[in-house]
Amino acid sequence: MQQKDYSGAVKQFSKITFGLRHDDAVHLMQEAKNAEGHPQLLAANKETLIAAQAAYDRGDLATAEANAKQVQVPELQSSVQQILTNIRIYQDAMQAGDAAKQNGNYQAAQQKYKFAMVIRPNGPGNPGGKLQEVEVLLAAATVNKPSTPPPTKPVVADTKKPVEIPKAPDNDAKIRAALAEGHAAESRKDVDAALQAFERVLAINPRQAEALAGKQHIMDNMQKTPQGLENTLSIGLHDYYRSQLAEAGDAISLYLTAGGVRNRGVAYFYLGATFASQALLADPRGKTEHKSLEQHALLEFQQARCEHYQPIEKYLSPKVLALWNKSSC
Repeated sequence: MQQKDYSGAVKQFSKITFGLRHDDAVHLMQEAKNAEGHPQLLAANKETLIAAQAAYDRGDLATAEANAKQVQVPELQSSVQQILTNIRIYQDAMQAGDAAKQNGNYQAAQQKYKFAMVIRPNGPGNPGGKLQEVEVLLAAATVNKPSTPPPTKPVVADTKKPVEIPKAPDNDAKIRAALAEGHAAESRKDVDAALQAFERVLAINPRQAEALAGKQHIMDNMQKTPQGLENTLSIGLHDYYRSQLAEAGDAISLYLTAGGVRNRGVAYFYLGATFASQALLADPRGKTEHKSLEQHALLEFQQARCEHYQPIEKYLSPKVLALWNKSSC
């Protein structure tokens, strides 16, 4: 084995048919056989990977996934995992979009279908057609939205001192001010300030259309430059630590699928942490969903380890840390 005479190693190891080291001999003999056939296997796997990439490019994700899973050699695993990660994220985005559309949440469906198109515009399920459909529904819902009835005068108890009705916070004024601040910051290219302003609006009303559109516009522009992609990752990490897990997952996934390279280990880890956190918050009765989220987390943690990323474990929750410790490259 040390001299790379793999056929000779196979011959010698095959002579060990019993004894305390028999299991070791069997294991080493298999390693020698793999090494002996590695050049041929590598060449064959490269062809399989090319076929997987071609299928992915033409939107045939089922064929791409099947071919990618046949690649065995370690040298090609990074490319394989990138294809499989993109496919998984695309599928999750389409499923989330379909669910949001079915529930009448057209704004959320619009975001998910847009995200799916960023990954693979010609993917299965016709994301472009579904996006057009929900945009029509969204426009119709906006036009047909009933006007708000005038507030009724509160009934005051018949006592000597009238009952004071506490005033609700003037959220409309806060939203208008934050939107104006966000647009002003965007016009002077202060991306961080613009995002923070739009986020303040969404903290009051998660479905506020103008803030959602403003945030989406910034995110779309960010992926066009390397620094923009790094800012996208920063937004994802910011969302994660604010427990906005869906938004964190979208931003971090966008960083990976749009070609971010500088902090891939960080991105894979926090995408895994996002899935792990969602698993912790999932309904315990939904065992299938919980298990699926944990599996997604483990896959991302595996990629983070392969990128040689090492988190500061004392800052991780015990349950996230337990999943991290189960992963390996």
